[in-house]
Amino acid sequence: MFCIVYSDIFQALSFYDRAASFVYGLRFDVATISLFLGVFIMILFLPYPKKSTFIKVCAVCLSIFAFVMILMLSADFFIFLKLSAI
Repeated sequence: MFCIVYSDIFQALSFYDRAASFVYGLRFDVATISLFLGVFIMILFLPYPKKSTFIKVCAVCLSIFAFVMILMLSADFFIFLKLSAI
């Protein structure tokens, strides 16, 4: 979002500065992913009577959220590459 809004500022930056900003953004993304997926991972370790069904449901939810997060991160990556080529 910042690359689009402030495209004139990002064009003035060197490749190293763009890469550093991407790494810092990636660090934020990883923290956000950990926050959202960590809830499902913690729920998996809670004791439940019918654990096999519950684990399957949590594993499916975890997989869906992980897939959506990967799609969002790859979209961020391709937008960054496209904007850095401009």
